[in-house]
Amino acid sequence: MINWTRKIFGRAYRKCSSLSQLVTAPELVRELSLRGPSWTMPSHSLDECRSLLPGCVGLVRFEIGWLDWTELPPELASLTRLEEVACWNVPIGTFPYHLQDCPRLTRLVIRGGNLMEVTEEIYRFRCLSYLDLANNPLSTIPSNMKERLRLRFLQLHDTPVRLTIPPESHDSPRPSMSNDE
Repeated sequence: MINWTRKIFGRAYRKCSSLSQLVTAPELVRELSLRGPSWTMPSHSLDECRSLLPGCVGLVRFEIGWLDWTELPPELASLTRLEEVACWNVPIGTFPYHLQDCPRLTRLVIRGGNLMEVTEEIYRFRCLSYLDLANNPLSTIPSNMKERLRLRFLQLHDTPVRLTIPPESHDSPRPSMSNDE
């Protein structure tokens, strides 16, 4: 299904919910939302997605859910307009550090995956302000990740990880963090 969202400067931009829609005018796609198999929609192939993503030069939001992918496509790293990546109940087992090459990426959600650790390589993300890693079997994250990344929001509920929150500083606002919602 193609949803023409709006016209800006006389050009139509769209949101796509299947890979087959990317074949015609992928440069006009701003949002790509792929969901797992259902009675009405076939599953989406990681290989097919990888082959089509380089043409999506205007992609701002990439969302997947309930797919059997174990990684995020490395081709996402070349999309310079990408601001948000969201994965819902996808068994991703390795943190997608390749996304640090996306200069505008501010939101990253990996909920219900198989992430076991986040290393200090996460500090290479320049603009990240929202990180949601809930429902992952995380055992290791950098202890000062929230402060060093200057996250406004960090979600870790339903993970084994527990953070110690330093006392609030009077000269800087404290980012919100949830570990038990």
